[in-house]
Amino acid sequence: MLSHNHHNHSKMFSNFFSNIIFYVIIFEILQISLLSYSAIKPTFAISSSETNPIITWNNLASNITLNEKLPPPEISRVLALLDISMYNSLLIAQNEMPNNFSNPSVIIGAAYTVLKDLFPNYIDQISSYKNKIISNLMKEDDKKKVVWGFDLGNRIGKEVILHNNNVDSKIVINETIPKGDCIWNGKEPVLPNAGSWKTFVLKSDSEIQPKKPFECGSKEDLQDLRYVLELSLKRSPTQIALIHFWGDKPAPIIWNSILNEYIKKYNMSIFDSSFAGVYLNVGIYDAFVSCWYTKYTYWTERPFQRITNLTTEIPTPNFPSYTSGHSVVSTTASKILGEVFPNEKDHFRKLAIYASMSRLWAGIHFKQDIVNGIDQGLQIGDKVVQDMHKPPHIFQ
Repeated sequence: MLSHNHHNHSKMFSNFFSNIIFYVIIFEILQISLLSYSAIKPTFAISSSETNPIITWNNLASNITLNEKLPPPEISRVLALLDISMYNSLLIAQNEMPNNFSNPSVIIGAAYTVLKDLFPNYIDQISSYKNKIISNLMKEDDKKKVVWGFDLGNRIGKEVILHNNNVDSKIVINETIPKGDCIWNGKEPVLPNAGSWKTFVLKSDSEIQPKKPFECGSKEDLQDLRYVLELSLKRSPTQIALIHFWGDKPAPIIWNSILNEYIKKYNMSIFDSSFAGVYLNVGIYDAFVSCWYTKYTYWTERPFQRITNLTTEIPTPNFPSYTSGHSVVSTTASKILGEVFPNEKDHFRKLAIYASMSRLWAGIHFKQDIVNGIDQGLQIGDKVVQDMHKPPHIFQ
């Protein structure tokens, strides 16, 4: 398991995972035979008695975002800001006389401050949750350390919000939707400005971008159309199960639940849990920004908009097709978790492949969306992993 202070820059990654050709081969194999799959079923229960506060606060935030029906990029932003606040607070507490602070109370202060700012309508629920945990903590820890820790977390949480409060997710740009063949032609696309959001590890929204999609009407483009239609006519029960596993809840929620299970499995410390959580969620967030930049650069149509007799297994999301968000995000997430839990690397790779393929089997993406989205996610994942091997630092 990768610790937060691990700095081995010479570590080499598996060539077959880093090579996109591997994924193209997997594509063909999965069409021939998909006998079984293993995926951790996400759990979303919240318990204020949970011993690891990273898990409890991430679960609370996940439940609120689900209740609010936020789109996946917004969910990833909430979780990234939450985990940044908790991680930054722990780092600063460690640097400023660590014996004077209770680590759990530092996390509580940061998480409470961020969530009540992001979700003012949930202030009663969040406050009640905070008060119950603090009350329990006061019985177990030095009261002064609890108070000082909470105050420190509160201060850092305010700083995180202050530095990241300039996102307006409500902008709609119908008037600028381009016109033309193979161009997405819906209304009120989801978060058209998310591709310009501030990134944390990537230098910019456009730092990592895929090659251009196929030219409309080209041989490759028409092959992609036929491929989607053919797959839609022969979905297996296992494929359908995978489509719903990855499609019934947002990808950031699923990957965070997977992380929670492995935190418990390996009995990770609070600091190592926070390290894993912040890199997972910052990586997922940056992946969404990069992917959304791509989507609203090319504005490609979805399969149902081009194939009149296509039946999709799940509803098609209301934004352009290229590249696949599940492919970009899940590949990025699998790289990060594979670095934190190297013995589980192969399992995370499989999950990323299934997440990506599920969108093709569902009939809501083209093959090029998946293949080039995986490549995009690999590059983003590499960037995040490089940052993981730097000395611990706060996120701005």
